[in-house]
Amino acid sequence: MVACYPGNRTGGRCVICLYYLNKNWDAKLSGGILQIFPGGKAQFAGIEPIFDRLRFFWSDRHNPHQVEQGCTTSCAIIVWYFDLEEKAKAKVKYLTSEKESSFSIWTGNKGPL
Repeated sequence: MVACYPGNRTGGRCVICLYYLNKNWDAKLSGGILQIFPGGKAQFAGIEPIFDRLRFFWSDRHNPHQVEQGCTTSCAIIVWYFDLEEKAKAKVKYLTSEKESSFSIWTGNKGPL
């Protein structure tokens, strides 16, 4: 997987489907806990990347999330569902900011994002 995560949480992604493939995972030893901050609050829900666990969650700016640093390789299948209007806005913003920067990302599509 190659991904670019905009710092302002506007990439057009609205729902994430996450399926963990990590057998015998011990979060106390390996870390890698998904932290979801509902409503942007300081408290978070911690989800361990345990084998055969499937999670769907909102991934827009109203539900920030991050993965705690891990010290073991973890595996998952991830599917992102996009909102077309949000993605179009993010693409325009990306293309506008790309002119100001020499950094770009190849996504395998005919264009960025």
